[in-house]
Amino acid sequence: MKKIIIIVVVILLLAGGGAAAFFFLQQNETSTAAGEAGEAGQEQAAGEVDAKNKDDPNYLDMENLAIPVIRNRRIEKHVILKVSLEMMDDDALEDSKPYMPRLKDAFIKDLYDYYSYQSPGQKINTEAIKIRLKVAGDKVVGQGKIRKVLIQAAFQRSAGTN
Repeated sequence: MKKIIIIVVVILLLAGGGAAAFFFLQQNETSTAAGEAGEAGQEQAAGEVDAKNKDDPNYLDMENLAIPVIRNRRIEKHVILKVSLEMMDDDALEDSKPYMPRLKDAFIKDLYDYYSYQSPGQKINTEAIKIRLKVAGDKVVGQGKIRKVLIQAAFQRSAGTN
């Protein structure tokens, strides 16, 4: 009985190996034939990829922005924002990466200004913040590179009394 089981297992392993080799060789022949299709096919495929990339969004993730809201010379609350920028295209994304420290600085300055004029108990107004950050970002990286500002998370925490 043990011999029959061993023979069946060996036959199954050989059949599985043969099937894997067959499919591997088929895939290799298909990719070789596609490689020999010529430059016209490659140019068409490149054009399709470029058209697809223009429609795909490009995101520039930023570090968390932590803003202490100060009133009467004491910290009233902390606001923490997770911000991403949706860029117009790949070129705008690459051009904006060196400006990350300046972008963060501009965003923090603008948010300090925004919260200095807000009433003490007011909640986070993400729509107003998005508009302000878009304007500040356009000043830093240039007009027409940022499509929109996305706020992925927004938290506020009241400062504890010590």
